[in-house]
Amino acid sequence: MVETNKEAQKKHEWDALVAQVDILSKRLMELEAQATKKNKYFSLRECKNGKKHGGVQNDEVLSLIQQKIKAQEKVLNEMKENIEMLNETSTSNSMTIHLQDAQIGHLILGRYLPFAEDSPIYTMADSEDED
Repeated sequence: MVETNKEAQKKHEWDALVAQVDILSKRLMELEAQATKKNKYFSLRECKNGKKHGGVQNDEVLSLIQQKIKAQEKVLNEMKENIEMLNETSTSNSMTIHLQDAQIGHLILGRYLPFAEDSPIYTMADSEDED
């Protein structure tokens, strides 16, 4: 019963990790879509008055765009690293769960072996019948 509770808890933890990875993946895709969309339309909004001051205004806007793109790339890369770490953790936990499941199965089989003809218990029963 204790093992069943542990298995249920491990399964619950696994499901939670998978859900977190799914949420982070969706959020990452949303942010990438926003960044792509923002990059397409960014210059139109920021450069409305760009022609008034000539090249100086354009350089400032381009610099601002580059800074924002670098900041977005940094955030996206951090999110990708976090997702990779969660995937590695999930894989590790999955392997641990499978290993523990195999160990539990081995322990259960070791304690509750079926009667085999060469087992001492089986041969003892035969010798008692002969008496």
